[in-house]
Amino acid sequence: MSDESLRKVLTCYPQQRLPFDGACGDAPYFALLELSDSESAEHAQERLETVLGTALEDGLLVDVVVAESLAQRPAQDHHRSLVSL
Repeated sequence: MSDESLRKVLTCYPQQRLPFDGACGDAPYFALLELSDSESAEHAQERLETVLGTALEDGLLVDVVVAESLAQRPAQDHHRSLVSL
């Protein structure tokens, strides 16, 4: 989703908080990803972190925020749903 879309969410819903702060909050685009795995949630998280870590090292990403629990997922999903409104 674009930075412009997320900024509009903040304008309409000032109580919302962006998942990114600082310089990475000025990126032109953001990706909210969800990954599942047939083995386990831990296996999926490990694979995702490996791929994202490599992309960071290669300079393809500016920053990464990974939900640390299933409880954090609804907040990230909420941003996605507000953009589509």
